[in-house]
Amino acid sequence: MAYMIGPFEAIELVSLVFSIIAFIFVYKAYRGGISDIVSKKFWMYFLLIALFSMLSRLFGNIEEFAFMPYFNLLEHLSRIATAVVFVLVGRHTLKGDIIG
Repeated sequence: MAYMIGPFEAIELVSLVFSIIAFIFVYKAYRGGISDIVSKKFWMYFLLIALFSMLSRLFGNIEEFAFMPYFNLLEHLSRIATAVVFVLVGRHTLKGDIIG
């Protein structure tokens, strides 16, 4: 049985809150004085992953209110974007081409 908070399941709201907190921490690390170009590029990838993950959770919660097909599409597109960034990080890491 799912616990409900208004129209939302409690686990969806908890997941959204943790995604927002993770995005804030990654953003602070990204902005916090990284001088090395390689480290800055990897933190940028992690920032994009956190952003798209947060957007996926947000769109998943918003679709309960209105425009369900539209927000459902945006939720899935943000998940695909997260996967693309993961593939880019893996490709750059395996090739040893971190800067390029």
